Amino acid sequence: MSVVRRPSGATKRPAAAGGDKDEDGDGEAPKKKPAAANNIKDILEKWVPRGRVVTFEELSFLRGGLGGMGSVSISKLLNEVTDDEVPWWRVVRAGALTGPVNEFLQQRRPETQAERLMAEGVNLDQPLKAREEVRRYSDVRSDVPFHPLSHLVQTQVLHPIGPHKRTLIWLHGRDNTALRCRLMSPWKEQCNMGTKILLPNSPLQREMDKVRFCWFRSEDPDIGEVEDVARDIMDLIRVEGSGIGPQNVCVGGYSQGAMLAIHLAVTLGTKNMGGAIALNGWKLPCTTASTASTAKQPKLMTFNGDADAVVDPIRARASFAGLKVVHICHPTKGVEHAIKPNVEKQVIDQAMAELCPNA
Repeated sequence: MSVVRRPSGATKRPAAAGGDKDEDGDGEAPKKKPAAANNIKDILEKWVPRGRVVTFEELSFLRGGLGGMGSVSISKLLNEVTDDEVPWWRVVRAGALTGPVNEFLQQRRPETQAERLMAEGVNLDQPLKAREEVRRYSDVRSDVPFHPLSHLVQTQVLHPIGPHKRTLIWLHGRDNTALRCRLMSPWKEQCNMGTKILLPNSPLQREMDKVRFCWFRSEDPDIGEVEDVARDIMDLIRVEGSGIGPQNVCVGGYSQGAMLAIHLAVTLGTKNMGGAIALNGWKLPCTTASTASTAKQPKLMTFNGDADAVVDPIRARASFAGLKVVHICHPTKGVEHAIKPNVEKQVIDQAMAELCPNA
């Protein structure tokens, strides 16, 4: 750990308050690494071991952010890292996904980075894309362009305060992440009422020329694409149901997440879950009720803002025909696709009280 040393004979300052130790007796507390640097260190050590390399944008995704400007902030943070405990050299520019790594090294210290990567066995003459794995490995068809790092993104868990009474599995919308959803959405009151919140992260996929978090890559996906991403969520539903009873497990979501939640409710039925919540979403054309009669379908709590310019509320309500739908009693006038946090909290709390009244 570096310590700032004063010239001989200089007046010494008293040790800093708050318990920081003066390790060499010169009266000054050591400098602390910024929290952001510690965060990057943890991520690189966990997900990017020796011999692996990621881009600035990918590291931004792994931190729970988005690409684009997020990769700029990552580059700036890494430029400030001087501590070799943070393996900064395992991060390169985005062009290394398609071109030789040695052409896309960090601009501030390329020679040092090249030496360390070669020492870890990285072939600098090859692009990263050729060495990376894909999500779900043998389960994924060769024509499904899952991003190489999508299998690294983790489910976020918010534990209940007190006894575990019920579980809500919440599915975020396109271009969002589970971590952002955890930080931005109002879950505190639900946790205080004994609700465990599970926030799965959608796959990181290539859609045209853009890399984005999304459950599926089009507004009208085929059944195979939907069921491919639904399998992981089904596993979570069954695990939670085995502990507290399926009637106390609900799945909900916003936008694309709402569409996937509706699909899960129709597919699994009341045998596996207590109900579903869908905010500003509709039933996908490929979702059919053939696997469960209407009598066996769980209750579906829906909310669609009248000012939604992304998911047409009229089309959405028409798509719910034949389902056991209960429209959440909250004003829809003027509500756009991006729901304000206070409105989101109110409709989720109301829906959970309806779906799990005795939990």
